[in-house]
Amino acid sequence: MTFLGSLSSRLARILLVALVPYGARLDPRAGDDVISAALGAVLFAVLLTAAVLAWRRSRLTSVATALTLVAALVAAVLFSGADGPVARGVWFVAPLEWLALAAAAHAALRADTKRALRIAVPVAVALVGVASLAVSVPRLRSRTALWTAVVAQDPGHETAVLALLASPALARTDAPAAALLAGCVAANPKACVCTARAVERELRARRLQPAARLLERGAVSCADAPGFQGLQADVWFRVGRTVDAQRLADAALDRDPRDAHALFASAAALYAAGNSELAVRFAARAEAAGCGDDATLLVGVLDLQSGDLERAAQAFERVRANQPTNPAPVYNLALIADRAHRYHDAREGYLAALRLDPNLADARYNLAVLTARAGVAGEARHNLEELQRIAPTDPRIPSLRQALGPP
Repeated sequence: MTFLGSLSSRLARILLVALVPYGARLDPRAGDDVISAALGAVLFAVLLTAAVLAWRRSRLTSVATALTLVAALVAAVLFSGADGPVARGVWFVAPLEWLALAAAAHAALRADTKRALRIAVPVAVALVGVASLAVSVPRLRSRTALWTAVVAQDPGHETAVLALLASPALARTDAPAAALLAGCVAANPKACVCTARAVERELRARRLQPAARLLERGAVSCADAPGFQGLQADVWFRVGRTVDAQRLADAALDRDPRDAHALFASAAALYAAGNSELAVRFAARAEAAGCGDDATLLVGVLDLQSGDLERAAQAFERVRANQPTNPAPVYNLALIADRAHRYHDAREGYLAALRLDPNLADARYNLAVLTARAGVAGEARHNLEELQRIAPTDPRIPSLRQALGPP
């Protein structure tokens, strides 16, 4: 929608909400309300004509109508996008609009109409305006209240959803934010930022299949959205679609060399392919670009692989502080303690990782080896049995059983 079309749409919305603030739709979706734009242009022309025609009969009506148009135009410019919704302009427009209506009602009465009636009618019109504003205060009292009302009317209104997600009150909670994003994605397939935010939430919670399903839904409408290809590459790599992941990561980095998700996907692919030297560079770039804990975790793994235990431990500690329920940094810190021959720290670390994920086969195997090496045969055999239970096809089991010998 052009600038004039968007301005007309906002103008129509402000004039209508000022007239019926309790029930009117508060804000159109950006660039998606052609009818409102046409209505805005028509309303502007009608009101401007009314202001001119009313000049001789009622200058108050004419002036109030003209001022209503000016206030609506100013509000339509000021309140848009994240600074909106446009209904915030109601507080400027409604008093003038109802004043114009009251003056018009007074002017419409015949000159020989009883004086009391000529006073009562415009006063009644003004009181209706005051009452309509009064009952609308709960939805008009603040920017957050307005956006909440917008989402209640239109769950797929992406601007409103993102504005609410940025509010300090919602930032401290989780379930309402998740519900807002879910409603936005379900109601508006073109809400690419909502989709990306929802995918990132699933990634942080390590729910890969839901993240992949969300990306599949948005693949067509959001293919050209900034950062979407990199996010796809990240998720596709995690779910095993490595060829698609590398292709999308390359394309995303051609568009934006600082795409954090694309950098992470490339780093992870290089690490999986055994190219640790190049993987280190991409992982460091992903971390610097703000990819978050996953990039930090990969940096730590690569440092651990290169033998820099101190730097690796620092990376894993940062991740553990941010994600206390993630077993990966806990396991890797135990691995560092194991390599440094700190038996107690290593054993406690492996056990802590297993409390977070009882099916973590690497932790169970390393715990069996650690305890066997320390001569705690009973505990080592117990860990072997647990490993057989959670991963019966693990190729390390035969050699571990042989090393432990007969019970």
